[in-house]
Amino acid sequence: MKILSFFLIILVMISTLTLKSGTVLSELTYPKKILVGEENIIISEKASVFIYSKKDLKFKTSFGSRGEGPQEYMIGTLSGFTNIRLNVSKEKIVVTSLMKATFYSLDGVYKNTIKTIPDFFEVKPLNTNYVVWTDLLDNKKYRFQVLHIADSNLKKLKEFIRIPNDLDAKRGLFYYKKYFGYKIYNNKIYLCQSKDLEIDVFNSLGEKIDIIKSPLHKIKFTEKDAKAKIDQLKVDQPSVYKIFKKKIFFPKEYPAIRTFRVSDNKLYVFTHKTINLKNQCLVFGLKGKLIKDTLVPLKEISLKKWFPFDIKDNKVYQLIENQDTETWELVVIDI
Repeated sequence: MKILSFFLIILVMISTLTLKSGTVLSELTYPKKILVGEENIIISEKASVFIYSKKDLKFKTSFGSRGEGPQEYMIGTLSGFTNIRLNVSKEKIVVTSLMKATFYSLDGVYKNTIKTIPDFFEVKPLNTNYVVWTDLLDNKKYRFQVLHIADSNLKKLKEFIRIPNDLDAKRGLFYYKKYFGYKIYNNKIYLCQSKDLEIDVFNSLGEKIDIIKSPLHKIKFTEKDAKAKIDQLKVDQPSVYKIFKKKIFFPKEYPAIRTFRVSDNKLYVFTHKTINLKNQCLVFGLKGKLIKDTLVPLKEISLKKWFPFDIKDNKVYQLIENQDTETWELVVIDI
């Protein structure tokens, strides 16, 4: 009888874990990005932005739609903007779309719009200035990703990073050659442009002031991984596959960093290592001291592609599609 009772308890525990779900955000259909602030959770989806209360996860407001008018955004595969690009500071929301950057208060009240040129891919707030990510095609037809410091009117003041683009019509399509990503925290720029665990730190003038690095054993990239990635490309971007199918290149190893976040005066670095469907997360202090090596159960949409997530207050906030109910849920996980 005791043995039977024990197994019943285990079954109840398993059922509870299986049925555990997040909070349904019924306004969403296919969100792209989530950013968690002090009071609000801000989510972008195609040409719209949704704002929720962080305290009780209640819907507050939304703005934006597809179009060419005021507070409308041009998106689509031909423009290169299949979704708007959303960024948030402590004072404002910035929406980058084709040919313009649009500014709102943290509560979604419209402030102003600045027209840009087509190569402006993303505008991120940095103190009173901005970091602008642009695309460059040089006189030899090679593509580069370029980061600039720009003033309050988005006039470029200084280029401080230029690296080869991993998708280049002349060179080919390179998967996982390196990791490129940058975050802004406390008016500093944290940037990785390497295959190793190295994050450069720049001040608000675009001057390199520090580097955070740590040795890390890399994960092998297998033929099975390559086949899965190509199969995924055929479904997700058939036109890209058609162009690059004879010029797709894979590395021998994954880069050390899969992605990272900066929050709570910490660096949360995710690697390509997984154990029992959980992902390795290395937590560093902002001076590079390792605080914790832990596992986080982030959920993937497809191969090496996570559902949107952000980190705040030592918690992961992830938007996950519930395919049974065809709804999107916000799941909060402690790190």
